[in-house]
This record gives sequence, structure tokens and C-alpha cells, in this order.
Amino acid sequence: ALHLLQLHRHGRLRLDSVLTLQPQDYTPGSGVLNNALAHGPTRVPVRRLMLLMLAESDNTATDALLKACGGPQAVTRRLRGWGITGVRLD
Repeated sequence: ALHLLQLHRHGRLRLDSVLTLQPQDYTPGSGVLNNALAHGPTRVPVRRLMLLMLAESDNTATDALLKACGGPQAVTRRLRGWGITGVRLD
């Protein structure tokens, strides 16, 4: 979420932009998005995905945002830039 907010701050990803998720984007463990994706492609604002990721632990939202933010490598680089070395995403 912090990486996403930094991208937003620097104009690289808008919170009001909308991502289109496909049924194959479903990640097990999800709640709200699982129901929506069962009916086909779903358009979701980045801000809503972030809320689902943080408040509901929605894995599909998390994976969609991770992809939109440049993937695990980009987030790991951001963490390293902040001096956080004990965590990596891969």
C-alpha cells in the first residue's frame, strides 16, 4: 500500500484509475471480488482495491495492485530504498 501511495504521489498511478479484473485473476482466499468475478470481468477503482486489500485481506485485490505497481521486484526495490532488508516479495 505504501509503494502504491508513493506511485500516486509521483503521478505514476492514480487512485481513481480503474482496473479490469478477469475471472482468471481470482486468487483463493478472496471474498467480495470472488463473487463479482464469478459473473465475468469486473472493473474496480484502485482506491477500492486498496481498501479491499487492507480492510478485507482480499488476495485478488492484493495481486491486482501488486501487478499494477510493477510487480514484486518493484515493491522489494522500494523496501530496500527505505532500508528494509528483512522482507522481500517473490
